[in-house]
Amino acid sequence: MEKPNRCIGCGITIGRRRRWCLKCNPRCMGCGVAISCQGIRCKRCMHKGRVLPEEHRRKISAALKGHTFSEESRQKMSSAAKGHKHSQNTKRKMSEAHKGHKHGPPSKAHRRKLSDASKATWADPEYRASRSGENHHQWRGGISRHPYPPEFSEDLKHSARERDGFTCLLCGVGENGAVHDVHHINRDKYNNDLPNLISLCRSCHMKAHRSFDYYRIGFEVLAQGRVHASI
Repeated sequence: MEKPNRCIGCGITIGRRRRWCLKCNPRCMGCGVAISCQGIRCKRCMHKGRVLPEEHRRKISAALKGHTFSEESRQKMSSAAKGHKHSQNTKRKMSEAHKGHKHGPPSKAHRRKLSDASKATWADPEYRASRSGENHHQWRGGISRHPYPPEFSEDLKHSARERDGFTCLLCGVGENGAVHDVHHINRDKYNNDLPNLISLCRSCHMKAHRSFDYYRIGFEVLAQGRVHASI
């Protein structure tokens, strides 16, 4: 007859694979998580710092490729993360891990790697086709290829820049030798009324097109204010 397994804390009979009962359940010596399984370390600590073989990592990568979480799973993860705060011990470890790490702009070698990776991605015909033309999230019927009307002249652009004080109304930078772009607030290139035009530097102009709905209302208020101020 098999000898019953007893809790080494209180002596009561427990399962064969356990060393502690739930009442005497200890905490992991590594992370402090309460455990009731065999051993004195939880699985997370047992695998901490473990380097998996290259073949094993390749299998994990292949298994996860193309995997997407369901909407229900994403909501559960979001709810679980809400209100979470790192402990002082965790903050100290994160601080020590980042000491000596440069947080400035990426180095020239890093930028070259990013550029090469982006070129390789866009060189794939299937990837390019899935994000071009009608498949692009900002597709508006191909109107970007339509020419601007004659009334969108250099004199009109200069009037808009002069009204805005030759500064970018988003970041406030001056022209400094290079004229700013003149952006159509509602993205209608045939609406060339002065209230629909706003001066933006090249960087902010690209940002405004990427997040059109986010900036449109603020631009309308700014442009209207500038028009009233110039009257």
